[in-house]
Amino acid sequence: PSMDQPSNEIFWSFIAQIFVKEIDFQGIEILLEKKDKPVFYIGQHGAALGWLALALANRVFWSHQQIERPPGIIFHPFVYQMPLLKNLAFRFSSGHKITNFFQLIKLIERGKILEVGSCPESSNCNFLYDEPVAPFKFKEWIHLAMKIDKDIVLVVHSGTEQWQKTWKWPFSLGSLRGVHIPFMTKKIERLRLKMIPYKPPFVGAEFKQFTKKEQEAIVDEECEKIRSIMIDEWKILDAS
Repeated sequence: PSMDQPSNEIFWSFIAQIFVKEIDFQGIEILLEKKDKPVFYIGQHGAALGWLALALANRVFWSHQQIERPPGIIFHPFVYQMPLLKNLAFRFSSGHKITNFFQLIKLIERGKILEVGSCPESSNCNFLYDEPVAPFKFKEWIHLAMKIDKDIVLVVHSGTEQWQKTWKWPFSLGSLRGVHIPFMTKKIERLRLKMIPYKPPFVGAEFKQFTKKEQEAIVDEECEKIRSIMIDEWKILDAS
C-alpha cells in the first residue's frame, strides 16, 4: 500500500484479498447517487457464505471511494464471544454490537448506520432450485425496508458458487433439484456484482395505512416481483 492510502481502505482490501482475487462492479452510479442516504440492499445469497463476499465487496467499494458509509449487520450474540469473529463483526457494524432488529432500526433512525442488507433466500440457498435465486424465506427485511421508507437496491452476483459443491439428485421434489454443500477451500477467482434500483409501489406513509394482513400480502407480492427481477438480471449478468 502507498503511504497516503487511508487505513480503512488498506484494512478492507487486505481482508478481501484473502477471499477474492478480483471484484467487478456493475451499476456503481446507482450507489454513488445514494451516497448520502441510508440504503437497504436485497442481495442474492449465492453460496451459504455468499453474504460474506457481498459484505466485503461493499466495504472495498466505499473505502476505495474514500466515502464513509457506516454499515450495520445483525450478528448472533455468540459471534461476539469469539475473539477474531468479534473484531470483524464490530468492523461490519461500525463499532456497534447489533444482535436484533430493534437495535439496528434505532441506529438507522439516528443516522449512525447508512448501509444495511439482507439475503432473503436465507437457508434456502442450501438447495438447488430450477432458478438461480431460491424462493425467499426471510421476508421481514423487505417489510422493514418498505415500512421505514428507505432506498432499496437489489444485488445479484456470480462467483460465490466456487465456495460450494452441488449434489444433484437423480429425482426432483417439486422445484428442488439437489443440495449445495459449503466448500470454502479457495479464493473466488472473480466476483461480479450488479446493482439494480428498486422502487416499491407505496411510500412508507402509505404502506403504514394498510392493516397488518394487507401489509403481509403486499410484501408477499413484492417478494415475488423482486425475485423475478433478480433471476432475470442474474441471467443477463451470467451471459455477459
